[in-house]
Amino acid sequence: MPGNRFRLIFASSAAHMHNHMAINLIIAVLPAFQAILILNYTQTELIAAVFFISYSFSTFASGLLGLRHSKKWLVVAGQLLAFVSLLILAGYQNYTLVLLIQVLFGFGCGTYHSPGTTILVDFSPRERINTYLGIHGFASSLGMIISPLIVSYFLISHGLKNLILFFAFLTFVVAAIYSALIESDKPEKLPVKEFFTFFRKSASRHLVFSYLLRDASFWGIMSFIPLYAFNVVGLSKAASAAVVALFPFMGLFANVTGGFLGDKFGAVKVAVLSIFLASLSLLPIIVIPSPKIFYLTVIALGVLLYATIPLYDSIVALHMPLHYRSPAYGIFQGIGFFFGGLFSLGAGVISDYIDVKFFFVFLMVALLLSAFLMRFVGSNDELKTS
Repeated sequence: MPGNRFRLIFASSAAHMHNHMAINLIIAVLPAFQAILILNYTQTELIAAVFFISYSFSTFASGLLGLRHSKKWLVVAGQLLAFVSLLILAGYQNYTLVLLIQVLFGFGCGTYHSPGTTILVDFSPRERINTYLGIHGFASSLGMIISPLIVSYFLISHGLKNLILFFAFLTFVVAAIYSALIESDKPEKLPVKEFFTFFRKSASRHLVFSYLLRDASFWGIMSFIPLYAFNVVGLSKAASAAVVALFPFMGLFANVTGGFLGDKFGAVKVAVLSIFLASLSLLPIIVIPSPKIFYLTVIALGVLLYATIPLYDSIVALHMPLHYRSPAYGIFQGIGFFFGGLFSLGAGVISDYIDVKFFFVFLMVALLLSAFLMRFVGSNDELKTS
C-alpha cells in the first residue's frame, strides 16, 4: 500500500507539474509573441484566452467522459495531443496559426485536471485528502516556477522554436511516466443525465460562483503579469518571462500550508480568509502603481491564492459522492478556466481602451465577491463523504 501511494502521488504530481508548466509556457511567451508578431494588449491576451477557453471545454468534456471511460487513459490521450500540437507550434508562421494551435494545445492540456485530480482524491486516505492535494498543488507551483525560467533561458540562448520542441519532448516523457505508474481505473459506466440531475439539485450555487470567480481571477492575474512587466515595468522579453516564476514561487509552500491548515481548521474557513486577504492585497497597486508595488502584489497574491488550491479541490470533492467527482471537477475547473480566458481577454481590452489599473480594480471586486460567497458554503463536517 505505501508503494502504491508513492506511485500515485509521484505520477499525479509529475503530471500536474507538467500541466502547469505547459500553462505557464503559453503565459510566459506572451511578450515574445507580442514583440515578434507586433501585437497590442488585446491581440496578445487573445492567445491566452483561446488556450484557456479550449482548456475549459476539454476539462468539462474529460470530466463527463470519466463517468464512462478510463480516467487514466483520458489523461494520457490529452498529453499526447499536447505533444503533437507543440510539434506543430514549433513551425508557427503567423498570428492566425498561433491562435489555431492554441485550440489543440488547450484541449490536450485540459484533459488532466478532472480525471487526474479525481484519481488522486479517490485513492487518497480520507483523513489526508487536503494534505495529498497540497503536495499535488506543490508540484504544480514547482512546475509554474520552473517553466518561465526555462522560457527565459531558451529565449536568451536557443530561441523560441527550440523552446517549444523541448516542451514537446518533456510532454511525451510525462505521458510515458503517467501511463506506466498509474493503475488503470474501472469506470462505472454511469449515465451522464443522472449526474446533471444530481448536480442541478445538490450542488452549492455559492460554491460554483465562488470557485468561478477565484479561478478566473487567478488565471487573469497569471496571464497579465508578463505583459505588465514588459510594457509597464519595462523588463525585457526574457526577464518578463522569468518574473512569472515569482507568483508560483511564493505559492510553493502555500499549497502545502493551505492543505495542512484546511485539515486542522476547516477548508472553508481558511479559504474565505485567504481570498479576502488576496482581494485587499490588490489595493496598493491600484492606489500607488509602481514597479516595487507590482512585485509586492505578485508576492502577496502568490501566497494567498495558491493556499486556496487544495482547499477548493477538497471542498468540491467532499461535496460530491465518490462516483460523481470526475464530472464535478470537469464543471468547476472547466468554468474556472473558461472565465479565466475571458478575464485574460478582459485584461487586454481594459488595458488598451481604459487604463491598466482598472483591471486590478476589477480583480479586487471579483475576489471580494468570491470570499463573500464562500462564507455560505457548508463546513467540512457537513460535506458528503460517500
